[in-house]
Amino acid sequence: MQTPASPVPSINSEGKFLLTPNPFHSEEDQDFSTTIQGPVFQTPGPETLELPAESAGEPTTESSVTKDYMHYQYQTQLTDTLRTMTDHLAALAVPPPPAPPAPVEPKSRVKPRSPDTFDGSDPGKLDAFIFQCSMYIVLRGQDFPDEASKVAFMLSYLKGSALDWFQTAATHGSSSFGLMSTAWLSSTPVCIDELRRLFGPRDPVNEATVRIENLRYKDAGKAVKYTLDFNRDAPRTGWNDKALYRQFYKGLPDRLKDKLTRIGKAEMLIPLQHQVQVLDQRYWERQAKISHDKHAFSNTALAQTDKPRQSSSDSNSSRPAASSSQTPAQSKSSSSSKPKNPECRQAR
Repeated sequence: MQTPASPVPSINSEGKFLLTPNPFHSEEDQDFSTTIQGPVFQTPGPETLELPAESAGEPTTESSVTKDYMHYQYQTQLTDTLRTMTDHLAALAVPPPPAPPAPVEPKSRVKPRSPDTFDGSDPGKLDAFIFQCSMYIVLRGQDFPDEASKVAFMLSYLKGSALDWFQTAATHGSSSFGLMSTAWLSSTPVCIDELRRLFGPRDPVNEATVRIENLRYKDAGKAVKYTLDFNRDAPRTGWNDKALYRQFYKGLPDRLKDKLTRIGKAEMLIPLQHQVQVLDQRYWERQAKISHDKHAFSNTALAQTDKPRQSSSDSNSSRPAASSSQTPAQSKSSSSSKPKNPECRQAR
């Protein structure tokens, strides 16, 4: 449809659109007329197409060149589409690689010692029991897949009153005891806290303080034992390093204090403990040497006293031999010269 106000579009030889004035247009209706015109295309000249060298010089008409070019583009797109579809089908046909096997944890070759049983009668043994169970669980981790198995392992080494309490709690639970909780059945830390609450020391800080204040290094003892006993209770007292240092030195015997005074004692607790152990080891080495020398001296003196005894016994054994060498006549005369009884002596 065309209105008088619309210009006529056309394409020149260079392929550009041109607007030619409409012969039916008038200046009066210029602002009020529009034209709805479908575009009129002109076929571009052969010089505007980029064709291969061998086909560029061949005489062709404009319509045949356009059709060949469109056909070439269609073939190219179709080829690319088929190639893409072929690649997708090939990828779908190849089975996916198998999933790698799950890593298998190697079994531990370490054979830990079984924990000692705990009956709850001695609160001082609870820490050792907990430590032994923890070490066993760490070394045999593949045997304990969850918390419940760890708790069951610890409970299996209880006996006496400790076993009775946990057995009753696990059997009846909160149904019979309103205030009793069984959360420790599925949590190792909660189970350990329950053990400490029920069978641990009543006042661990006060008990450790009393023990460490009464601890003394016995003169016949060893520095290693004194140090171990001291370090077992030292963290529970809550004392600082200076207080622990002073208490450790206070419990030493006089022989070690004299040695430390001569050589100078360390200013910190751990170096002081090492220093005491070295001095104590040298002391006991000296005592062993003195004991060995005394034993050797006593054996030598005993051997020397045995020699005179042997010579006297040899002389005594030779006398009967000489008397036995007398003749029968001499022995008869000697026997006749002796009085036979006391009455004969008085008569003479």
